[in-house]
Amino acid sequence: RQLRLRLVGTASNRDAVGATVIQKLPQRSSMQQITGGGSYLSGSGTDVFVLPVNPISVHIRWPSGRSTQIVELSQDRRNVMVEPSP
Repeated sequence: RQLRLRLVGTASNRDAVGATVIQKLPQRSSMQQITGGGSYLSGSGTDVFVLPVNPISVHIRWPSGRSTQIVELSQDRRNVMVEPSP
């Protein structure tokens, strides 16, 4: 089982490139950053794969400076998170 996040920026760029996702687990925390780029004529997904355990919470720092804290996420499916409006 694993959690998948797809971030959608509103005030930030649409693919949320530069956003940081921090997941808090009972014993530790893990951090991932959304990156863009790749090579010519290639594509790369911007989904974040969260560890295959149920985190206590997930914190998103958007490139615009906004933050989102998520406590409940659905397992085994893609969770779409949209950046909050001001």
